[in-house]
Amino acid sequence: MSTIKKQSLRSTLFSYAGVVIGFLSQGILIPNVLTKDENGLLGILLSFVYIFAQVASLGFNSAGSRFFPAFSDTKGYRGFLFTGISVSLLGFFVGSFIFVFLEPFLIDTAEGKSSLLEE
Repeated sequence: MSTIKKQSLRSTLFSYAGVVIGFLSQGILIPNVLTKDENGLLGILLSFVYIFAQVASLGFNSAGSRFFPAFSDTKGYRGFLFTGISVSLLGFFVGSFIFVFLEPFLIDTAEGKSSLLEE
């Protein structure tokens, strides 16, 4: 079996395993373990996390794969890793700083919808 076939088969198996694990946790485990309010709180918190993760990445996830050839290894220079880590750290600090100031606004936005979030 060629290398590409092995890699694609392995990738497919991991994808299906991820779907099964996601279904077991989100479809069966969480609704039976958490109360309705706790499940709603989890949904709200995950929504906030998804939005802040996109903002904190500063677009480097897409730009990194698009411009990777520009950071190729010429003369032993490995600028891509340093740039990726620098942008990620900068995004983390900027996102954390923004979150500290937006936290009261986010809680006020969800006021009345989740009593657990207000706690």
